[in-house]
Amino acid sequence: MIGKNELRERLLEFISSADTPAAMQAKMAEFMAYSIENYERLDAEAKASVDQTLEELRKQAKNAIELMPEGSQKREFERIVGAVEGKHFKAENFLAGLESPTELKLEIVPAARAAFTEVLQRILDFLFDASCRIHQGFDIFAIVGLFYWAVDELLAGMHLAQRAFANQCYTHIRTVDEILDKIQLFHQQPQWTVLWVTGSENEVWKELRPGAVRKKLGQPKHDPMYSLFSSLGPHGTFRGLQARFAMAAKPKEDGSRMLRVWVGGTPQVHHIVWANTMCVYSAMKTLVKCAATLQKWLDHEEVLSVYKSTVETTRKFFREHYVGWAQSEGFDVAPIIEFLEKDPLQSDQ
Repeated sequence: MIGKNELRERLLEFISSADTPAAMQAKMAEFMAYSIENYERLDAEAKASVDQTLEELRKQAKNAIELMPEGSQKREFERIVGAVEGKHFKAENFLAGLESPTELKLEIVPAARAAFTEVLQRILDFLFDASCRIHQGFDIFAIVGLFYWAVDELLAGMHLAQRAFANQCYTHIRTVDEILDKIQLFHQQPQWTVLWVTGSENEVWKELRPGAVRKKLGQPKHDPMYSLFSSLGPHGTFRGLQARFAMAAKPKEDGSRMLRVWVGGTPQVHHIVWANTMCVYSAMKTLVKCAATLQKWLDHEEVLSVYKSTVETTRKFFREHYVGWAQSEGFDVAPIIEFLEKDPLQSDQ
């Protein structure tokens, strides 16, 4: 940790070599950048000091920038001040945020991780058991491979959801739905596996695009949830953009309104809740599909036991961490409660 005294010494190092007003401003800017980059290493007293100092330096720096001629140096100083104000970003900080434990404080975030991890482990157990006992079968090879693909999508989706990258999480959840439909089709109608592997790109798209697969399974061609995830995730729609920006409630004096766009994840709580919740739900759907599709290679008694425990884990998560939130937001929770009472294994058949 960096204490207040150490920070003060660092500031003196920055400004001791400045012999002109311009040089002083430059050193102040360097100190601002240093303080921001090391902010999380500061103790509480040092952080308070930095907050106060940075605010004063920000004002001074902005005044100095106004007097600077246009050019690369002025723009660099503007970027530094923009970073202080939260309007400009460091690519390294974004990468570090994805590599580090989540900083979200919502109760649902660790709860979703715990439920998701339990269900995902059971999926991996079943896939391992089945893989050890399957020795032939073109369609089975494709099915098992797709299940492992779904695992990767679930992992990526949860990693993003835990860090508030909701739009990107929705993209992975959408892919899981698409994969599970293909798995069901290849299990029930294995002849389509051959086309999937050997057909031309146009043939595969015509017969095995998401809507066509649902139609072959006797499902409605249009899936509202799939469409929702498409619009919020990969399709670049205005609806998806709305999860990434907000407009100031009050207009400025000239009548215009400030728009704020978020980079590095959304602060909108409802999207964070939905993304984490859908990861748990999608993992449970994958487990149910895995048990139903690969049952001949699994232990029947263990499947029933795992199914019972993971369904209860999922229901408990929804009841304790989603239903209450949805009710507080004014949603009608009756359909959710009714859904939780259904047997997902029976509905999957």
